[in-house]
Amino acid sequence: MGTSDIAIGYVSGAGKIRMAVAVGVYFETGVTKGKAYLQLARFTDTCSKQNDQWKCVASKSTLVQ
Repeated sequence: MGTSDIAIGYVSGAGKIRMAVAVGVYFETGVTKGKAYLQLARFTDTCSKQNDQWKCVASKSTLVQ
């Protein structure tokens, strides 16, 4: 089982915030079949406030390394 860290670089919203976008970098390290690995990915999450609750409506990640 690996470990992971998330660094959020930017969160945006306007007025009475109903939508928010978070972008950042995701790092994960671990061991698979006795071999250590490091994965680096960039992500974008888009959230919408619906009935006073935040819900993720779209998510995208791209493996960098």
